[in-house]
Amino acid sequence: MLEDDERGQKQTAYQILVASLPEILAKDQGDLWAFDPFACSTDFVNWTKWSGPDLVHPSEPWDSKFAHKPWVVKHDGVVYHFYCAVGDQGRVIGLATSKDLKAQKK
Repeated sequence: MLEDDERGQKQTAYQILVASLPEILAKDQGDLWAFDPFACSTDFVNWTKWSGPDLVHPSEPWDSKFAHKPWVVKHDGVVYHFYCAVGDQGRVIGLATSKDLKAQKK
């Protein structure tokens, strides 16, 4: 939370930490990976909330803390899964590719 005595100051970003124990959060740390779910559509009119497993899991130092804002596109038989990732390099754009949404490569 932003605390500033100067008028007009605004908080524009937040860091979300996810932890398995309150004691870990008390140290301002997280030890679990978080992933935002998304919806899918075949016609861009009717949307269904994704109920399957996470499409991407942490496997690289650059996506070790968090993944959010997923975007999945299929083109020429390849599924491209773009996502914002947070890890040891700060915020980056991640890309995982797959032919079947099951075996993705980063």
